[in-house]
Amino acid sequence: MYKSLILIILTSGVVNAEKLSFEQQLNLSTDRISALDIISGAGDINISIHDSNEILVNATITSDKYRSMERFKEVYERDMVFRMDRESEFAVLRGHSKPDLRKNPEIQIHLNIQIPKHLDVDIEDGSGAIYVTGLAGRLQIEDGSGAIEISNHSNSLDIEDGSGAISLTKIQGTIQIEDGSGPIKITDSDGDVEIGDGSGDIHLSGVNGNKQIEDSSGDITIENGSGDVDIDDGSGDIRLSNISGSAVINDGSGSIYIDSLSGSLKIKNAGSGQVIIDGENRTKEFK
Repeated sequence: MYKSLILIILTSGVVNAEKLSFEQQLNLSTDRISALDIISGAGDINISIHDSNEILVNATITSDKYRSMERFKEVYERDMVFRMDRESEFAVLRGHSKPDLRKNPEIQIHLNIQIPKHLDVDIEDGSGAIYVTGLAGRLQIEDGSGAIEISNHSNSLDIEDGSGAISLTKIQGTIQIEDGSGPIKITDSDGDVEIGDGSGDIHLSGVNGNKQIEDSSGDITIENGSGDVDIDDGSGDIRLSNISGSAVINDGSGSIYIDSLSGSLKIKNAGSGQVIIDGENRTKEFK
């Protein structure tokens, strides 16, 4: 009985800090600026376009570590960086903790950014989701963790990602992806695609252009598109359907399913699974 009473008293004294937040804004004219560099620590990044000749940034700063807004803002001012500077022809936006801190301030800076459509964008991000829509400039992303969603992008796209899902829709330029883990989905896009992937499923639908995929593990599905396909796969099933082009496949393990491929097919290695072509089991031909 006494032990239960002590446990109740101790438990009732544990109170989690409430999530606190406040906002800050930055703006910079894009006169003689051709690109925006974003250096972000923890927090989401949302980029959209507008007709103005300014870069507009609204930041929502959040944390559930601090028990008062006064203390929260004090640590933020002391330990965090949030500013935007002009450096030659570039605008550089920084939202992250200061280097060489002994303790993580556990503060997230969520960035909502509006830019002119033509600007090139380079993102260096630690953690948090990235959302980009409507850009016409080149886009380069180096990301630690968190989902990446990009749509209606009419230029080249280069992504180096640690972990997290990648979803790309209506990309008109070339796509290059180096990914550690997490699913990759590309839909309704034009231009060549090159993917180097560690783990996670890959799904391409309605993608026109040559496709080169080097994958360690995870299923690969390519459907309803044009262009040649070159796949070097470690493990996982491979499915190709309704492709106007040729295919070269080097497979470690997993089955291969081919349906309605208009061009030639070369299977260098069929691995350990079945080979089904247009509904016919042709496994023995490739073993």
